[in-house]
Amino acid sequence: MKMFVVRAGKESQFIEFNLDRKTASVAFNVPIDLKHTHNLDTVIRALEEHRRTSEVNGMPLPPGYRTEAGRRTRAIELLTFAHDIKKGDLVFTPDTRPQFRDILVGKVIEPYLYWPSKHKTNLLADGFPILHVLEKVAWHEKTLPRKKMPETICSPGHAKTGVDQRRTVFEIKNPESRRDLLEEMRKRSIEL
Repeated sequence: MKMFVVRAGKESQFIEFNLDRKTASVAFNVPIDLKHTHNLDTVIRALEEHRRTSEVNGMPLPPGYRTEAGRRTRAIELLTFAHDIKKGDLVFTPDTRPQFRDILVGKVIEPYLYWPSKHKTNLLADGFPILHVLEKVAWHEKTLPRKKMPETICSPGHAKTGVDQRRTVFEIKNPESRRDLLEEMRKRSIEL
């Protein structure tokens, strides 16, 4: 079993959407079915095309789309989301909304889905189209309280580890972070 962080949009605006739909989504609005590509350059080109189209139409761009390095990082995250997260893996979503500040814990039941490939209706969260989802996630009703987590999970300052790394989608590979996440889940009877 692998462990991944999947953020729910800037400022966690898609948390309720994900919980209600029992899914996990990323707010990368790139119209390409990632199930059919493993090629980083193909995804970077799709991000570049999305950037050009957005600029022409006067739509605001997320920060990661503006530079070549940012588009490369987003492409790697999208490919990780689509190909590396498998059934049975754990997903951690930091809820950064001021009234919560917890970490949601879920288990992947059905992995990646490019929403338009299966459904005719748009999937919208606050009017924002969602294209890339983990089709089904069993979210636990209990969360991990950030204030009570060890530094291997929630790290202050610049040396970010655990769930606090700046990326949107990434695998938690640090052995201490993984061990401590499992221990904190055990202490709170979070079983998936």
